[in-house]
Amino acid sequence: MSGLETLIINEFENFSGIKVINILTLPQSGGERNYFRLQLNDTKYPPSIIATFSNNIQENNFFIYCTKHFLKFSLCVPVIYHVNKDATIYFQEDFGNLSLLEYVVQYGFTDNTISFYKKALINLAELQVKGNIEFDYSKCIISSEYNAGYILKDLNYFREFFLDILNVKYDKEILEEEFILISKTIDLSVCSMFMFRDFQGRNILIDKGDVKFIDYQGGMKGPAAYDVASLLWQAKAAIPKNIKEELLTYYMNYLATLISFDESKFRKSFNELSFLRMIQVLGAYGFRGLIEKKSHFISSINQGLQNLESFQESILPGTKIPELRRIIKIITEKNFMEKRKSALAVTINSFSFITRGYPEDSSGNGGGFVFDCRGILNPGRIEKFKMMTGRDEEVIAYLQSETQMDKWLQSVFEVVDVTVENYIERNFSNLNVSFGCTGGRHRSVYAADQLALHLKEKFGINTSVNHLEQNF
Repeated sequence: MSGLETLIINEFENFSGIKVINILTLPQSGGERNYFRLQLNDTKYPPSIIATFSNNIQENNFFIYCTKHFLKFSLCVPVIYHVNKDATIYFQEDFGNLSLLEYVVQYGFTDNTISFYKKALINLAELQVKGNIEFDYSKCIISSEYNAGYILKDLNYFREFFLDILNVKYDKEILEEEFILISKTIDLSVCSMFMFRDFQGRNILIDKGDVKFIDYQGGMKGPAAYDVASLLWQAKAAIPKNIKEELLTYYMNYLATLISFDESKFRKSFNELSFLRMIQVLGAYGFRGLIEKKSHFISSINQGLQNLESFQESILPGTKIPELRRIIKIITEKNFMEKRKSALAVTINSFSFITRGYPEDSSGNGGGFVFDCRGILNPGRIEKFKMMTGRDEEVIAYLQSETQMDKWLQSVFEVVDVTVENYIERNFSNLNVSFGCTGGRHRSVYAADQLALHLKEKFGINTSVNHLEQNF
């Protein structure tokens, strides 16, 4: 057990008087926060809670302030159970691991997926409007409001970490003049209220059929349409045009039940802010991906450029920005990014050691990996789970909160990633990965699905999942 894990456990047990059964270290997000899942066995708290450690005291305090303020209006944010005296550690409600982005990547745009998006937009409107009531924006850590200066910051972020990193040639003086013109042209007063700022699928968790929000500490006062644009134009989600329009209309109809606004002005604001968000995220992909070498940001660049290309005709109509339009045309050309094509296809199996044994490698190459899931607590031994599988929400919740499955999977990911990266470099075409458990219904199914999701998001490679004991 690490020193930080010991510190977390001691803090929780000292304030609550309850013993921690187990602690799992969770993957870091884009920031520097460290997350842990504590497993408990006491009626005073749920079976698991999340602990966060960060030395960024200002950020911690603002998140805590936002959460307490939002909970006054019963908004969909986590309950905070305790904050240590230094405000470096806080404990909050656990909404599980399944994000809206992971859901859409795994299942596509089914009726259920669209329903979750609609729930997210309803909850967003509630948070924007009610969260704005008596909110103290002087506490914001980045800026108290999204203003012309912040627009310039986002535009220059794109210039510095995308255009310059990729050596795109441009007239600096003219581009700066156009950036200033954009910052003065866009109307930020339409439906100005609490702006989440990074409202995207990773920060929306699916919990017991509802959606909940995390990571809103970058929030400020700003136009409501920015958050809607952030969600609907998220690169990895790749929302089809007709569904995007359906969701935008749905959001506006619900917002109209909370406040009065001009729909035509809102649509104009949405278009302007969609463009700004596309530009901002390309800067983020450049910084996190091209500089920090984080694979899942690199894999988002092409979809981000496709978004921008499909939006070109809607970019600030009537605004004279010829240099920026020329640049956008260059970067959205088909072969601009020289995407690393990989012939690698990964076959992922779940199976039963008892009824089947090791699956055959149909590629003829042999090798690959076989992981034994039987060291993880078996949901199949619990009566209510026996007829379910590792794709049912109740089983997933059990594996995430009551077992060390996710901690174990992080080790699996690290091992498999090394081989995948090597195989891509060597232009190999096949890799087999199998997960076995007793019946091939619960642990192995969940593990296989999670690896497929991880590889698709991180490397963008082709995967095929075969649940050999199932008919799905």
